[in-house]
Amino acid sequence: MSGPTSSSSPSTARRWLTRWIAPVVRLRRLQLLGGVTLLWAAVLLAIPQFNLLNYYFSFAVALWVPLASALVAARIAAESEAISEPFVHASLSALGLLVIPLLVVSAGAPWISNCDIPGGLRHYALGPLIGAVFGTGLGLFAGSFVSRRLATAAVVVVFVGLLLSNLWHFYAEPPISAFNHFAGYWTGSVYDDTITVTPVWARFRLFTMLLGFALVGGAACIRVFPGALGWALSGVGPVATVIAFTSHGPFDLRREDIAAALGGTLETEHFILHFPKGGPVARRIEALAADHELRWAQLRDELDLAPTQKIRSFIYESETQKQELIGAGATYIAKPWSWEIHLNNLEVGAGVLKHELAHVFGAELATGLLKVPTSFVFFPKMAFVEGFAVALEGSRSRLTPHQWSAAMRAQGIAPPLSTILRAEGFLGTHSGKAYTLAGSFLRFLLETRGLDRFRALYDRGDLEGTYGEDQDALIAEWERFVDDREKVPLTAEDE
Repeated sequence: MSGPTSSSSPSTARRWLTRWIAPVVRLRRLQLLGGVTLLWAAVLLAIPQFNLLNYYFSFAVALWVPLASALVAARIAAESEAISEPFVHASLSALGLLVIPLLVVSAGAPWISNCDIPGGLRHYALGPLIGAVFGTGLGLFAGSFVSRRLATAAVVVVFVGLLLSNLWHFYAEPPISAFNHFAGYWTGSVYDDTITVTPVWARFRLFTMLLGFALVGGAACIRVFPGALGWALSGVGPVATVIAFTSHGPFDLRREDIAAALGGTLETEHFILHFPKGGPVARRIEALAADHELRWAQLRDELDLAPTQKIRSFIYESETQKQELIGAGATYIAKPWSWEIHLNNLEVGAGVLKHELAHVFGAELATGLLKVPTSFVFFPKMAFVEGFAVALEGSRSRLTPHQWSAAMRAQGIAPPLSTILRAEGFLGTHSGKAYTLAGSFLRFLLETRGLDRFRALYDRGDLEGTYGEDQDALIAEWERFVDDREKVPLTAEDE
């Protein structure tokens, strides 16, 4: 019996290769998009925090692979009238696109260690894998209705539409997180050290996966049932899935949803505070409200200006609650263009309150769309944004930003300020160092060159244009200042 079995095995393999594998490999669109996928994965290997199998790598891959899977599936479905082949070919194409980034990141593993491979695989499944299920279903669905070009256009329109919807929600509402059927879930903050899969995140990806399967089923209905019947049946699954998952409320919460979830509201002369009812925050809300008003008065006096409307302050009971409602757990958030701040369970007198309020006061200075210094309208100049707030916040501990900067320089652990002032340098530096050094530098400019130009700098975001001096000369002067122990004293313990 061994003879027939061994002779039939190669024949079966050849049939699989001929019917299923070879047509997929020969697809010109798949070859092109596969090449782009390989290039994108290679680029990620050169970017810190995105160069190993983790949440950030998975999210970046999910921005592309599900879209590529949809584009390939749309072409396959539009060019074939068969029933089973398009579904198998599209699935194999998506699988191939998913494997490429995994191979690339695995190739980098000997140089970039990863201590949580199971966690990385979980994020890869939640991101690119489920996104590819949705993308493949969308492509097959569109390609079964219309021509290849129209199907491709439909996929692109859906992708861009979902992305624009996310951007608008980020701008118009409090959450900095985003739910997207292609990319998955964006947590909103690059400063949260621990990223955990919340129940809402898991429920959304279940929604995405089932919607993808429903779209595949819809495409099958069009091919199996002729005429109007197939068209009518094709929409049943997708519509039912959407209704089932959105009937319990939106995934992207609005301002009023978050206020209702917190439950408590207190309005003062300059603030509307939203807080959880019945907990520790509620018991000290009057004192926190007074602290808000104190910080408001301090910033008004220091900047010689005041916000033109009341500021909304959302205070959350815990990092978990904040993560579920707006997307950032440990990170405190300000949205200057919305005149609102989002705080964790803070104590009265916490310096972070003045820091976040400084961002909102800065909205009265910056004239751009985001009310912060930016490059090309949409890209914040983080050294000026955060340096401005740190310069006005003062000290959260026994040392000032000047003293912390002096201590870092004395120990040889301070990165060059010229690096911090560049966007990629600021984001690529430990946040504690970047914030402190930028804050010390801007405080120095405020103290030595006055309030008017300090305010103008926040509006223009142009250091040399505002001060009429060379950047290197300004940095050198600041370095001499923080290194002078008569001007910035340090104890032996501090150094």
